[in-house]
Amino acid sequence: MPVINADNREAWQQIANTVSVQHPGAGKKVRVNAGKHHGKEGIVQRHERDPFQRDAWRYGGEANLHMREMAGRYGFRIMVRTGAGETFFTKADNVTVLI
Repeated sequence: MPVINADNREAWQQIANTVSVQHPGAGKKVRVNAGKHHGKEGIVQRHERDPFQRDAWRYGGEANLHMREMAGRYGFRIMVRTGAGETFFTKADNVTVLI
């Protein structure tokens, strides 16, 4: 039985709408809150699965993995370009979406 079905579709849509506001997708302005690039701000150029966090996708139920995809945080990395032209990768968990 699939996790998202006709009975709970509305509930999943409400969750997706709530979570998508802080999804650090391409084109959004973010501030790095942790890690090597702490304090830097820039625009997200790429949002992709982190090849170094394999365990993020190895464990968890179907609903848990759906939530990870919707949130775009744990198990993902982003490439950020600052206003000065510097480009770097960081974990998506380390950022706050500004716009």
